[in-house]
Amino acid sequence: MNETEVAEALASYELGALRKAEPLDIDPRRPWRVWTERGKFVFKECRLNRSPEDLSFEHGLAAWLAERGCPAARAVPTRSGETWVESGGRLFAVYVHMPGGPFTPRDAGQAEGAGVCLARFHEIASAYEGAGARRPPAHYRTPQSDAAVLRDRWADRDEVKWLLEGFERVQKALFSRPLEQALLVNDFSTGNVVFEGQAVSGLFDLERCYWGPRLLDVANSVLWFSIVETGQDGVAEHEDKLDIACAKALVGGYEMVRPLPDWERRLLSTALRWQIRRWALYDLVDVQQPGRWRASEWNHCKGQIELVDAACERLAGPGRSGGRGAIGG
Repeated sequence: MNETEVAEALASYELGALRKAEPLDIDPRRPWRVWTERGKFVFKECRLNRSPEDLSFEHGLAAWLAERGCPAARAVPTRSGETWVESGGRLFAVYVHMPGGPFTPRDAGQAEGAGVCLARFHEIASAYEGAGARRPPAHYRTPQSDAAVLRDRWADRDEVKWLLEGFERVQKALFSRPLEQALLVNDFSTGNVVFEGQAVSGLFDLERCYWGPRLLDVANSVLWFSIVETGQDGVAEHEDKLDIACAKALVGGYEMVRPLPDWERRLLSTALRWQIRRWALYDLVDVQQPGRWRASEWNHCKGQIELVDAACERLAGPGRSGGRGAIGG
């Protein structure tokens, strides 16, 4: 994506002339921040949801959330009234710019605010029309499909056997009984929210939402907001860590709005173990596509798994909001 493509797509909107456009990060395929005569907006390519039905669901959900106090970024309508535009055989959408700044590593107050926002999302989004019937698109990558790819490519590697055996063992334990269902964000991460103070002021990228166990969303978000890696802004250490205070704070914030029953809370550490192995499956499939095993990526994934497994042994105790925020070990 480049500035010329952005300008061509923006011609379908009543936003005035483009004054400036810049990618939000080093990958130009990611969303762009744009300034027009009408103000500041976010411009992105629709890469996962590409059918009118899927885009209508995604953009309608964002509007539904915003109208009910959950700070989702609305899609801006075009001149014709649709909330996306086709340009050069690709689909694009423009979103309202949400004020705020990124998550500050180790800020337990912001982690608690993230938990509150996630709970409100589950509460509000699950009542949206069609939420309960929402399933992943046919092309959506699942942990099971990634496991099958790794098994096919690297079945003879001890590393892959270790990862797959651990994933299957944890999966069996996690889904041994039905979990409470909700419409999931599936990517409630540090890169998809902004903060004003300690509260989430903007929520982006609702393209991965589907109906499933809410505990998976909670666990995934705990990892995003508590794993501290070398290279993050403000992180000087040379060793990855899991910030237990942030982990407990996020769950505590969540339970201020939607308490977890005791039996589900006890499964949270299992869900954390499942999610970190899911991350490893996803990353290894991506990086191994050229067909050459990369030890550096494997070492990173294995290190994260061991980090989370060790932290789960210590994650019992009251959260920031009191005993309701406990994470079972």
